[in-house]
Amino acid sequence: ALPSYSRAGLSTELSRLIRSGVIASVHKGFYVTIPTRYKATGIVPPLYYVDSMFRYLNKPYYVSLLSAAQLYGAAHQKPLVSFVTTVLPRMSTSEVKNPYMSWVYRKHIPDASLIRERKGEWGTFRCSSPELTALELVQYEHLVGGLSNVATVLAELVESVDFSSKEMSSLFSAVTSRTIQRAGYLIEEVLEEAD
Repeated sequence: ALPSYSRAGLSTELSRLIRSGVIASVHKGFYVTIPTRYKATGIVPPLYYVDSMFRYLNKPYYVSLLSAAQLYGAAHQKPLVSFVTTVLPRMSTSEVKNPYMSWVYRKHIPDASLIRERKGEWGTFRCSSPELTALELVQYEHLVGGLSNVATVLAELVESVDFSSKEMSSLFSAVTSRTIQRAGYLIEEVLEEAD
């Protein structure tokens, strides 16, 4: 994109722009511009660049867990980090460069019917459906503060889920049977939402 710059010149210029707070390096070789309203903190929320970053990395992804629940109005507190699910193998990530993104890894991304396109401030990004979000919160409860926290989020998320829809066969193959049993118990017995 910048053929007039040498590799050393480009590296120097990028370092200068980072120091002056114009851009931020959020992953090795990937930079984002810092909008004016985020200049004071120097932190750009991951949902603003997640789609561009994963296209750059050439990996499938979707926003998941508490971040997806928040998009459906089911998080009474804003998560401190954005949860993003992608496929194995694990990537070398830097918590210094991107402390506000938490990576979740799977062997494969679930069926496309379980992933939704959402519009964000800077474009679209992919996120898990309410049903997949509910089951993944139970499956990955150790990442989101335990089952008591999951039950609190599920109490609000249950209004958005429809476990009778036609995508259920692909949903049940995306999580373990133990997860389905635990989620069923939480929803039916603890939250008293048997219907």
